[in-house]
Amino acid sequence: MTPTVPVTVSYELTELGMSLHLMVRQLKGWAETHMDEVLANRAAYEARTV
Repeated sequence: MTPTVPVTVSYELTELGMSLHLMVRQLKGWAETHMDEVLANRAAYEARTV
């Protein structure tokens, strides 16, 4: 905490949190790369189930 008005709080990930952050970034990258295919498959599934 930094004594300012308003109070400033700084956060930092632990080593464990950073390892999770790296995996989530990889998952995000995969999702962005395959988003068109995911959406197409979702639409095809919804068309079959309606």
